Amino acid sequence: MKKKREKKNNNKVNIIVMAVFLIAVVILLAVEGTKLYQEYSNTTPYYEVEDRLTQVDETTLGTQYPIGWIRVQGTDIDYPLVYESISIYESGTDYIWTTYVPEGEENRMVVYGHNLRNVSSNPLIADPEHTRFEQLMSFTDYDFAKENQYVQLTLNGENVLYKIYAVGFVTEEGDTGYYTENKEETETYIKQAKENSLYDYDVDVNGDDKIISLVTCTRYFGIDGPTQFRVDLRKVRDDEKITKSKVTTTDNYDIIK
Repeated sequence: MKKKREKKNNNKVNIIVMAVFLIAVVILLAVEGTKLYQEYSNTTPYYEVEDRLTQVDETTLGTQYPIGWIRVQGTDIDYPLVYESISIYESGTDYIWTTYVPEGEENRMVVYGHNLRNVSSNPLIADPEHTRFEQLMSFTDYDFAKENQYVQLTLNGENVLYKIYAVGFVTEEGDTGYYTENKEETETYIKQAKENSLYDYDVDVNGDDKIISLVTCTRYFGIDGPTQFRVDLRKVRDDEKITKSKVTTTDNYDIIK
């Protein structure tokens, strides 16, 4: 009887030891799995560059060739960048345009695109039927803005990523579309863009960064309100990881919702 009781107790001990061992193994696997996931996340870009140099070389619009190309994350915006002209307009090809590419110490290239069908106060989000900059209005949606934070600019033989730091509505008088001539002007522009933004992006940006603006028209507030919608970005820095930044809404966002 005593031996049976001892055997029963030994079995209980063995079960407890085995349970503790299995729990330890599960914890160890969870820790190692988390490490592997973090390592994978740190080495896998959140948004990857796709070469558009061939498209730039082989695309024609009327009698002109594009000077570059633009891709916007989360949208079908994937178009040639041109200096707009009558022949390009009459070609019937979808395109976006700029009036000037800054040189030297100049900064802030402004890129425009038409928006004919998504101008209301209830814009459609990433509608595949939309073309040119009509899908740019998707950035009025907070969830969309959180998930999509990069734009690729192909220009001067390079495919380069830019990161969004501000999104907002502006008047034509409030933004004449001019480039900035020096670091001081660039920093002033950045400050104004962030103050006007619907969102607060956890993105460091200063006068030393190369910046661009994507601009389209809107009637979100009717004919008497701001008539332009603008997305501001800065060039991804050397050795900067392509990751998602924290995005929160500002008081400006409360006005549109």
